[in-house]
Amino acid sequence: MKVQLKNVKANPFRKIDHYPLNNEKIEALKKSINQTGFWDNLVGREQDGEIQIAYGHHRLNAAKQVLGGDYEMDLNIRELDNATMIQIMANENMSEWSSDIKIVDESVRVAREYLEKLFGDNKVCKAEDVAKFLGWAVSRVTSSFQRQSAVENGHISKENLDKFKNSHKAAYFISEIKKHEFTDDEVSKMATEIKDEDKSRHDIKDFVKSKASEKRFPNKGTKKETEENKRVLKFHNFYGDIKNEAMELGDKVVQLEKFASEFKDADETNIRQRARVVSALETLKKEIESLLTTLRK
Repeated sequence: MKVQLKNVKANPFRKIDHYPLNNEKIEALKKSINQTGFWDNLVGREQDGEIQIAYGHHRLNAAKQVLGGDYEMDLNIRELDNATMIQIMANENMSEWSSDIKIVDESVRVAREYLEKLFGDNKVCKAEDVAKFLGWAVSRVTSSFQRQSAVENGHISKENLDKFKNSHKAAYFISEIKKHEFTDDEVSKMATEIKDEDKSRHDIKDFVKSKASEKRFPNKGTKKETEENKRVLKFHNFYGDIKNEAMELGDKVVQLEKFASEFKDADETNIRQRARVVSALETLKKEIESLLTTLRK
């Protein structure tokens, strides 16, 4: 279907105002369009009198800037329901912002609201439901539920939570500030300092404790770290990095399982390929589970 760029709308579940497009990516795409042209292999739908794309928001924005709103593109129009639009949006978010908890939380929030309306009063929407719907690891969604609950209960503002990129750091920070009485301004300053100094999640616990102590005993000095403490912190930081990578591997295994399931209707040749894929996947899962078990000790 031929459609002018100015008439193409974003995926209605991709809230651009909540998290803006990546300008660096747009600039790279603009350069690509100038060099090789606009590759308009996008997919969209007609809904409520609008043409909505399912994905490719950076590409569309770059094309509008380079080619102008009157440029006509070929858009592959399909019958896409809201569930599919949300799933595509979430997958696009993960490919672009997989480590940014702000984007993770927004994707989870949208999926959760959709499922709650779908379930009605018949069923409570749990993290497992959202994880299955999005094809994500349950641990990723559970962490998002916990962060959103902390905001709703007033433990931390959305603005301060958005200062964190790493889910583990955010979890440590929320857990520690709930143990003490801090003002919003104090929480904001601590969150900013953690961000600016890139404190590790294991540093965060001691950092918050020291701030609480300073508040309670303003004239009491703090002790200098011993060399032993520094060595322990160095170990914990390295341990934390490895565990983060292991959790990311867990998410990738979920994706591999989805790929493997695509072979279920395969012919005889591909059935043998599927057997090899499933065997390799099971071996990988066992190795990752063994690693995670070791890290939990």
